[in-house]
Amino acid sequence: MILMSINRENMMANEQNLKHFKKGNKIGKGRPKGSKNLSTTLADMLMQELPTKSGPKLTTELIVMGIIKKAILGDVSAFREIMDRTEGKTVQSIKSEGSLDVTQRDLSTMTDDQIMRYLHGVKGENNESG
Repeated sequence: MILMSINRENMMANEQNLKHFKKGNKIGKGRPKGSKNLSTTLADMLMQELPTKSGPKLTTELIVMGIIKKAILGDVSAFREIMDRTEGKTVQSIKSEGSLDVTQRDLSTMTDDQIMRYLHGVKGENNESG
C-alpha cells in the first residue's frame, strides 16, 4: 500500500469550468415555485382522513394499527419499531480495559515509509510509538 501526499491546490475546482446554467435549461431549475416539497406532501397525506367501517380514521392511525397488527402476528421488526419509538432504542454498552492513545501526528512531514511504520506501530526515525 502506497500513501500519496495530497496537494490541496489540485483538489480545488477550476474556476474556468464553473459556469451558470444557460437560460432555458430545464435540468438545473430545481423545484418550481409554489410546489410542495416531499415532506410537506407526506405530512398532508398522513393527516388525511380515510373512510373505514368504524368511521373515518387518519392515515397515521391506520398505519399505526397496521404495524401493531403485524407485531401481534409475530413480525419482530414491527415489534422492534414499536419499542424503539415508544421506549427509545436500546444502547449497547461496551466495556473497555486499558487506555487508548489518540495522539495526532502531522503526516505531511513524514515519508510514506514513516507513515506505514507509524500506522503499524513500528518504532523508527521521527516516530515515537508505544
